[in-house]
Order: sequence, then structure tokens, then C-alpha cells
Amino acid sequence: MRRRRRILRANALFLILFGGSGFLLDLRAFSTRPQSGLIRNAPHTVVGFVEAHGLAVIIGILLWRALPSRSWHLTAAAVHVLLGASNLIFWQIFVAANFSDDSAETAGENNTIPRARRNRVLRM
Repeated sequence: MRRRRRILRANALFLILFGGSGFLLDLRAFSTRPQSGLIRNAPHTVVGFVEAHGLAVIIGILLWRALPSRSWHLTAAAVHVLLGASNLIFWQIFVAANFSDDSAETAGENNTIPRARRNRVLRM
């Protein structure tokens, strides 16, 4: 039972930390972040960023407090698949926002794929 709780808490911590940092960066997006040009041209786009990162934090808090049952583990897996797949499917938003591997610190794949391209491991 303790191992299942640790796994659930690790999932929760990931969502809270990365969702929270993304949320805070989204709130600053109008002025200082790489996506600020994109958001200035289409300010309604920030709603999706803020909602996704805010919901990640809320779900992370729920997972932290949850009993380690199978349904909560499936919920955690579904949330990670949804958020990760969204980042990959809509990758062009990162390209349009002119993200580089130095500026994309909130999601692991944001840092991995540009570095792999630079090292010629991954060609698109």
C-alpha cells in the first residue's frame, strides 16, 4: 500500500510543480515569455494555457490527497496521457511561439526534442 501511495504522490507532485510553474509563467506571458508575441496577436489563446496548467495543479492536489486506489491511478495515468499527447499533437504552437530549449522549462519534452534535433538525433 505504501508503494502505491508513493507512486500516486509522485504523479501529484509532478502535476503540481510543472503545472504550477506553467501557470505562473502563463500569467507573465504578456510581457516576458517567448510566447508573448503570439499571445499579444491573439490574446484569447492564453485562456487555454492558463486553464490547462491550472487544472493540472488542481488535479495534482486531488491526487495528493486521494487514497491509493486503482481508479485514482487510472485517473493519474489518463491526465498524464492527455497533457503529454496535447503537447505533442499541438507541437506547432511551440514553434509559432518561438520556444527554444533554453526557454521551454516547464515540460520535459519541450527540452528534449529541440536538443535531439540540434544533435541530429531526431529529424523532422
